[in-house]
Amino acid sequence: MTIIYIIALILLFAAIFYYTMYMPSAQKDWERLPTLDEYLAKNPTAKHGEKISCSKCGHTEQLDTGLIRISDYRRKLMCTQCKKILWREEEK
Repeated sequence: MTIIYIIALILLFAAIFYYTMYMPSAQKDWERLPTLDEYLAKNPTAKHGEKISCSKCGHTEQLDTGLIRISDYRRKLMCTQCKKILWREEEK
């Protein structure tokens, strides 16, 4: 009977680890964001030489944040002025 409790406890910790580290709902939301190429195709006037502007306010500075934590390989870039999420990137 003790082995069953140990296995159940291990499975519980594994499930908690999975949902806190990967958050499937956050992953789905991230996948709905456009990539940089999709963002530029939808907003052709957003590219100004080397800089890319926000489609909402026109600001050209972006904040690069991790999806769940700072070191997350799934990145989202947002406008530093109006905080609109512009596109997603994946670090390799």
